Amino acid sequence: MDPVLLLVVGVVAVVTVAGLLVASQRRRDAALAPVPLGPSWTPPGVDPDADLPDTAFPGIDADEQAGFIAERTGATRTAIDEVVNAWQEYLAVIGRAQLPPTHRYRIYDPYNPPVARRSSDGTPIADPDRVARDVAMRTGVPEQEATEILSAQLAYLERAGLRQ
Repeated sequence: MDPVLLLVVGVVAVVTVAGLLVASQRRRDAALAPVPLGPSWTPPGVDPDADLPDTAFPGIDADEQAGFIAERTGATRTAIDEVVNAWQEYLAVIGRAQLPPTHRYRIYDPYNPPVARRSSDGTPIADPDRVARDVAMRTGVPEQEATEILSAQLAYLERAGLRQ
């Protein structure tokens, strides 16, 4: 066989294999994309404009908590609010906390909650690493920063006697 023809066949084979690998990686990455949440819904008889605190911990001062977290992590208020909201949503959807019915879920779907690990007595175990990964996938907050913010928030909640 002619060496030039053999070289052309070899190059075509390598390009084909590389193309298949790239397409496979893209398909795998697309499968990891978060499922978009459905349309917003408010239960009947609930006023969405009511002045209910939109938090799982109504006794916590949000500004004080954000200051505590910012002091420990140097994160922006926007990033802190995203991660704190995601943590509260996660606790609500696994059944460890309760958010008001008017809360607009941005990270977790309350009708399709993530599967939580359970303790020996069946109580769901909160997973901060999972929340950090989910925040990184669904928002602009990097996973490392989300992990740091969650650590600081858990320290704040523990100090307030509300650790979940």
